[in-house]
Amino acid sequence: MLVKDMQPIATVERSGIKKLFQRLLPNVDLPSRRTLARNIDDMYDRNKQQLIQELKHSDYISTTADIWSSHKRSFIGITAHYIDKSTLKRVSHVLTCQRFKHSHIGDKIAAEIANVFDEFRITSKVTSCVTDNASNMVKALTLLDSACTRMSTYDSVDAESYDRESETSEGTEEVQLISLSDILQDETNDDDCELLDMLRKHIRCANHTLNLVADVDCKSARTDEKYKRVYDRVMGKVQALRNAVSRSTKHADVVEEIAGLTFLNPTCTRWSSEYMAVDRLVQISIEKVRQCQQQIGLACITEAEMTFLKSYVTAMKPVAIAMDLLQGDEACFIGHVIPTVIGINRS
Repeated sequence: MLVKDMQPIATVERSGIKKLFQRLLPNVDLPSRRTLARNIDDMYDRNKQQLIQELKHSDYISTTADIWSSHKRSFIGITAHYIDKSTLKRVSHVLTCQRFKHSHIGDKIAAEIANVFDEFRITSKVTSCVTDNASNMVKALTLLDSACTRMSTYDSVDAESYDRESETSEGTEEVQLISLSDILQDETNDDDCELLDMLRKHIRCANHTLNLVADVDCKSARTDEKYKRVYDRVMGKVQALRNAVSRSTKHADVVEEIAGLTFLNPTCTRWSSEYMAVDRLVQISIEKVRQCQQQIGLACITEAEMTFLKSYVTAMKPVAIAMDLLQGDEACFIGHVIPTVIGINRS
């Protein structure tokens, strides 16, 4: 329960859950915080070994990687995806979500990704790695080949059986562990060259690319002086309203009482958030928006400016819908990308 719901381990020491167990399971003693931590570590080790065994049965694996910061800490997340041979369904696993204590530079990121690939014995199985368009991630994927070749890997040998046999076998031929770098350096082997090409395949996230395209187009439209004046004036009022609500609980209460909703505050890391923020304002209606602005003490939006915002929503809606489709976890495939882009061009 604690792992599934991401609850703190200290939960077992709180009076509420102790009383619950006393009522429902009086004969069961809650584990201590320290015991629970050990149990979770054991659970992680068991599940990790199980996942390694599952990944052995897949010949081709696609991965994703991303780095972000939160609460003054950096994290790296890596996932693995493959097609189950028996069901022909896509299977996804989180390989890691851990602290990243290095500077966000390409070689450090590449080394960390290579470590995770080696840890789960999938270095030779990875056909591609999907990342965003950040320059450090692009640089990391160009360095990933060399980082992987520096890793000693057990991809072709079961590490557990190797250790067991090397300790117990007598009079048998010694098993030699060959570094992946030695294999990749053999230019006469066509299979090895194919493996090198697989490791080099870097796919930039189509959704992030589409977001950048929309952002660039919006900025290009501002080269028209008339459009720029209108855009800056309208978006300035929208931003002033969002800032007032986000920085003051009193103003937030006023908006909630009048509109029954709150205004969204877009962030640069949340794709299509600008569109969603403007769309929310349009949905609230101009009468309620003006009432909120008057109560807060801001300049009211005009009919012409609301018409501009409605036009903005209409123009950007196909892109927003496409991005919702392309960021789907289960119902999105690479075959959706080209038809989606064509659909945007026609809309």
